[in-house]
Amino acid sequence: MNRYGDHAGEFATDTAATAGNAAMAAWNTKNLAPKSVAKRMAKDTGKMVLENHAEKKGKSGGSSSKDMGPENGNDTPPKM
Repeated sequence: MNRYGDHAGEFATDTAATAGNAAMAAWNTKNLAPKSVAKRMAKDTGKMVLENHAEKKGKSGGSSSKDMGPENGNDTPPKM
């Protein structure tokens, strides 16, 4: 019970919840900006490329011409 009555306590609780929701909306808006989304995609893609490269290198002990080429998911032609 609030010292100013139940209605005032309910109002204070609702006001605090509204302020919290407004802060979360601002944070979400910032993190969904096109620049932020593009940055996240670039980071995740780079990590995935490095992980795939490490897996291929670990399997064959290094890259060979059979690991390269479009038939194996790599768009670059093998180096001779």
